[in-house]
Amino acid sequence: MTERSFIATATGPQQALGERLRQARLARDASAAQAAAELRMPQAMIDAMERGDLSRLGASIYARGYLRGYARWLGLPQDDVDIVLEPLQAESPPPLHSASRISHGRYLMERYARRAVYIVLTASIVVPVVWLATQERLPVDPVALRSLDSLPLAPQAAGESGKATLGAVDPAAIGPPETMAGDSPVVASFTSFLGKRAAPRPEAVPVAPGWRMVFRGDSWVEIIDRDGQRLEFGVIRAGSEREFAAGTVARVALGNASVVDVFHAGQPVSIAPFQRANVARFAVSSEDELLPPGG
Repeated sequence: MTERSFIATATGPQQALGERLRQARLARDASAAQAAAELRMPQAMIDAMERGDLSRLGASIYARGYLRGYARWLGLPQDDVDIVLEPLQAESPPPLHSASRISHGRYLMERYARRAVYIVLTASIVVPVVWLATQERLPVDPVALRSLDSLPLAPQAAGESGKATLGAVDPAAIGPPETMAGDSPVVASFTSFLGKRAAPRPEAVPVAPGWRMVFRGDSWVEIIDRDGQRLEFGVIRAGSEREFAAGTVARVALGNASVVDVFHAGQPVSIAPFQRANVARFAVSSEDELLPPGG
């Protein structure tokens, strides 16, 4: 039986192609093992192709590669391989199977749990920052104040003058520290203590009759005392008055002197002899007499 008559009487194109491959190998005087060695594939693949069992070759794309490679090695036209495999091109690709075995419910749980963790971490950072940014000031615990008058004093013996003296704080009467402070720090306040026992303020001592200056307009003033210290320095506004005790003023400089009236012991004093360009400069002797600046 010739090769053409065999293909015509074959039960299927795949079996006809397989027999043609086997006949071509035998015509080349090569064994299946030799073909497998030179093509670098298992001998089982060679046997499957010669039997026409293309299911052993895997998907159509793999079967096409194996058959074309074997036909090329045998010297057969590759168009015969394409004609046989053409009906198989429309086959759908093999279904993909996941290598890991995990249930759909567990997959959803892990997916949304991961997102929930991201949301919680983001909220734990963003919420405190936004809260602090909207506060006018940081929260501070109030400090508890306690007057020293509320603390019991231990009695002491009278002094030499016969009067009782202020005793020390009695630790036994205070109690343990936790009963005093509580959850907040305690700061002793001297307000009540000083308010009750402060000595009366002395009455203001009247200034001895001396120098008095009345400003009818704004004037720049510098007044130096006997020790070289400034008693007055700067601009004095209109309507103001300044008084200095007798024997304290040593040197005087008055800007815009025409609007300044100077009195000594209640009597007006003329400063015109010491005035230049509306600026008066004069010194005062120990007897409170006016002298030139260098006098």
